[in-house]
Amino acid sequence: MQNIRTGAVTQAGTPQDAGSTTLTLWTAGLSGGDLATYHSSTFPEWNWNNGAISDQTLHGLANPVTVTVPKDQVTNIDASAQTFSLTVPVQDTSTVPTFNPSTGQVEFQQTSRVVTNNAKQWYNSLTDNGDGTVSITFWPDFDPSKNIRPDQAEVRWDIGNHDRSTREHEQRGDAPGARRDTHQCGWRRTI
Repeated sequence: MQNIRTGAVTQAGTPQDAGSTTLTLWTAGLSGGDLATYHSSTFPEWNWNNGAISDQTLHGLANPVTVTVPKDQVTNIDASAQTFSLTVPVQDTSTVPTFNPSTGQVEFQQTSRVVTNNAKQWYNSLTDNGDGTVSITFWPDFDPSKNIRPDQAEVRWDIGNHDRSTREHEQRGDAPGARRDTHQCGWRRTI
């Protein structure tokens, strides 16, 4: 998904190439099957099971997360740019389904990953709690010069692929509502 912004003509008859900026979808560092099914134990907003880049996924990512960290772990605060840095990265813990071929069963495992890999983070709000901690509401690793703002991303259902009949989809097994194995120990809706 891309949002391409183009330049403008500055004088009639004299086109000027102002360049363009291509913004990409912010996915919280998730890709592949994690965009289809994700269950965070750390961030309640990051829980979905509806298919890759679905409306459920985008709605989950649209809300910034809030973390509370020791005040001495927050550095380089720039209130005018709304940026900060962390001395200790923020981690997310999630439950991941994995297929065990020897038992033929799906098993669930806890896994952790760093979500603040970038040195500079942009925040929505940053509050000194007065008790030696700071609460930060932000989208981890979101960069406004590279990413579409998550609360402005949307799924469009009115521009789907209308050139195939339902019969063609049924023959291939991918009719709306059909279930198929994603080889990631789950089912997803194929649209």
